[in-house]
Amino acid sequence: MMDIHERLLLLQNRCIRERFVDPLPAQFCQVRVYGVTRSVPRFIHSYTKLHRVAPAELDMERSFRVTPPSVHRMVIEFERRGLIARTPRRARSIQLLIPEALLPALH
Repeated sequence: MMDIHERLLLLQNRCIRERFVDPLPAQFCQVRVYGVTRSVPRFIHSYTKLHRVAPAELDMERSFRVTPPSVHRMVIEFERRGLIARTPRRARSIQLLIPEALLPALH
C-alpha cells in the first residue's frame, strides 16, 4: 500500500504530464511544484558551495524526488527568467545569478 507521499508524487507527475488540465489535481500540484521550485535556487547555491561544482539535473531529481522532465523544465524556466545561467550541452554548468541574501531557506 502506498503512503501519502508516494500518492502525492504520483499525483504531481500526473498533473505535470497533463499540464494541469484537471482542476482538482492542479491545486495540489501547484502547491508541491511551487515548494520544490522555491527550494531549487538555495539547493544550487548550497550544493555548489559544498561540492565546489554545480549540481547536475540528476542531483536535483534525487534531492527533490521529481521526474527528469520536471527538473529540466525548472532549469529551462529559471534560465528564461534570468535566475540562472548555463552552457547548453555542458555538464554541471549552472551558475546562480541571484544574490545569496535573496535566496529562500532550504527545507
